[in-house]
Amino acid sequence: MIPDAFLYDRGDMGEHGLDIGVYTKPKARVLKGPIRTAVRVSVCGDCGHIEWRASDPRKLWEAYVERLAREMGD
Repeated sequence: MIPDAFLYDRGDMGEHGLDIGVYTKPKARVLKGPIRTAVRVSVCGDCGHIEWRASDPRKLWEAYVERLAREMGD
């Protein structure tokens, strides 16, 4: 699990939808190096149960693991 992932509203860019991401440099004041992927949502037409999924979770995981390795080396 990635404990500090964030949601990003693409509406700010004139698009519709959400992205989920991680920062490669979360302690930086600027240029935190966000890595993002689209969020996919499914909903049950009967009960309304909702499931959220990252389109490319591997991309987020790899960025997170690289960040942890870099932080441990500091």
